[in-house]
Amino acid sequence: MAYLSTENAIPAMTSDILPTGKASASSFMNRADPWKAFNRNQDVNGWTVNSATSSWIMYEFPTAKIIRKYSIKSDAYPLRAPTSWTFEGSNDGINFTILDSRENVRPWTTYDTKSFEVTNNRYYKMYRVNIRANNSDGGATSIDQIEMFEYVYDYRFLISTDPGKYYSLQYQNETEIPYLKSPTSSSGEATASSAYNSSREPWHAFDGNTNTSWACNTAVGWLQYRFTELKKIKKYSIWITGTSGRSPVSWTFEASLDGSTWDILDDQSNVDWGNQKHIEFVIPNEKYYSIYRLNVTKNSGSNSTLEIAELTMSQNIDWLICIPFQRDDIHNKFGLTKNMVVDFNSELSGIKRIVHDAISVGSGKVFRLTLTDKVTSIKVE
Repeated sequence: MAYLSTENAIPAMTSDILPTGKASASSFMNRADPWKAFNRNQDVNGWTVNSATSSWIMYEFPTAKIIRKYSIKSDAYPLRAPTSWTFEGSNDGINFTILDSRENVRPWTTYDTKSFEVTNNRYYKMYRVNIRANNSDGGATSIDQIEMFEYVYDYRFLISTDPGKYYSLQYQNETEIPYLKSPTSSSGEATASSAYNSSREPWHAFDGNTNTSWACNTAVGWLQYRFTELKKIKKYSIWITGTSGRSPVSWTFEASLDGSTWDILDDQSNVDWGNQKHIEFVIPNEKYYSIYRLNVTKNSGSNSTLEIAELTMSQNIDWLICIPFQRDDIHNKFGLTKNMVVDFNSELSGIKRIVHDAISVGSGKVFRLTLTDKVTSIKVE
């Protein structure tokens, strides 16, 4: 699976080479260095060059990236903003590939941001804006900020036992916890180590709304759900709010029958959320418990607050997917992620087979995928 990140891939630069990567330009005026176009601060002057035409500004990433979107922000002098340019990529700084071309981009106002999406499937280390004309200023061209957005691949895999035979697992997606409107429901009760305030109570992490959250006024804590009946939970998912420093990064997922003695079902340390706000974890649990909790031992930096938008729990692996061929869209749709634990001793509720056939249509073929459902009680050995 792949997605276009909404986070700027360029860090907040404090010089041409810090904290990472390198900012450069064809030239620049005094105290209007290239890195100022990448510092994430609004300045009267960002990068400025004393030319109305034929100038460029570039950022070199430490590692190659697929950039599919960029934005340009004018400074306090909109007449200096670029109006015609190419957006280019390179891996050697000599040979550049034009990824996007713009002509007569207007109007520009003070501190005006314009975004542009590009069709790019190649990795490049260097990206530059190569300017041919500005917004009528005869003496200088300037840009307050440039942002670039990466196309990120979420790598997936299939299981193969013999040549030409591939398998995946499709997990039950529905949470065992109904969406709560209060701390208790007919299925159980949500509790936590503490709550930040009345709008951050534990049940908000089980209300099906990622715009609300549970939070506590400590850096660590636990979030718990007590079921009214025994459950064999085999997958849990966490959504974070993305608020700086408040996300869990180290925790144990625990289960109990009495609330006093706890079994650790999963242990995660220093989880890197990256640009994600949701991660799921499949666990090899074969026991039934009535109480499950997420016991967070470290957050992402805040000394005073831990926050979780949503926590869901599911019981069983549902289907074994039998796949007779490989293809990119099949990997994206049915592939397993690196966070999934594959337990081959688990009982599955059924098998789904992907059927790949073709029917003649004129001089060509239309390929058809059929997903057949046949419920069979099986155990993968």
